[in-house]
Amino acid sequence: MMKKVQQGFTLIELMIVVAIIGILAAVAIPAYQDYITRAQVAEGPELMAGFKSSVAEFFGTQGRFPSTIGTGGSVEGTTTGKYGTITIGSGGGTSGPFVLHYTLTTGRANGQILAMSTTDGSLWECGTQNPSSAAASATTVTAKWLPSGCKP
Repeated sequence: MMKKVQQGFTLIELMIVVAIIGILAAVAIPAYQDYITRAQVAEGPELMAGFKSSVAEFFGTQGRFPSTIGTGGSVEGTTTGKYGTITIGSGGGTSGPFVLHYTLTTGRANGQILAMSTTDGSLWECGTQNPSSAAASATTVTAKWLPSGCKP
């Protein structure tokens, strides 16, 4: 007597594989979207890093914080990144806090702000790192998307 050779998968086996793939996708897609948004938000501190030394130098030579970015007589530099724009939230005076805003212009965090502040040009605080800082009150980025250096 000859044995029958199995010719493929049964319908139930295929349904189980499809269900497993669906469950994995339901978990992985939101995690991936959060990962992408965190990367977009992290661009802010990287772009602002270029302004830190310029602001400190401006404060050291002028005795006040700059009131504009990117025009003559102020702090020069790139103000727009791939995912957002840097502006001065407050400053231009002789005392702090001086606040830089990184406003996201794309993605799930569109319109949200990540702020960095200083009172002396040398020590900068990011996001909600210090709840009493000017950066904490100006930061509107959802906590789960903040870079690790900006979390409390």
